[in-house]
Amino acid sequence: MDVETLELFVEVVRRGSFAAVARDRELAPSSVSRAVAGLESALGVRLLQRSTRGLAPTEAGARYVEDIAPLLQELRGAAEAVRDDGAPKGRLRIAAPLTFAQLHVVPRLPALAETYPELSFELVMENRLVDLVAERFDVAIRLGQPGDTDLVGARLAPMRYVLVASPGYLARRGRPTTPAALREH
Repeated sequence: MDVETLELFVEVVRRGSFAAVARDRELAPSSVSRAVAGLESALGVRLLQRSTRGLAPTEAGARYVEDIAPLLQELRGAAEAVRDDGAPKGRLRIAAPLTFAQLHVVPRLPALAETYPELSFELVMENRLVDLVAERFDVAIRLGQPGDTDLVGARLAPMRYVLVASPGYLARRGRPTTPAALREH
């Protein structure tokens, strides 16, 4: 027995008619009748008393409607609660390298929070590669080439590497002139 069949049964009892329910749901009355008969068969009990003048729930049918109607309402409410209305909501766990997060992520969070008031953030600023699945992160910002090809990634910005040294260091150790000379530093 599925939720749709249970909803059909409750509606048939409330409206007292297979035909009215079938018309509203754009189904054949025989389909609605078969669904209720299948439910009765699965439960092993007669739920409706049918006659040429109409139908009415049996004692078991009335009790069953009373028991399942609130459950069906809760299921509909639960479905509504998780249905995507397009606006992000819930908690977003973000992992990002410390300096990048301080310079580029943290300054943008207030505007994002104002735009999406039902969204909350947990920002973990660490200079390590987090395991998105095991640590339950939604998003991770990584610098450099992607390593895990099972993840979906998008390039945020180009990155330039710059080698720098203080004048004092260069005075003591000398200025490297080739990339290979960096090994000595």
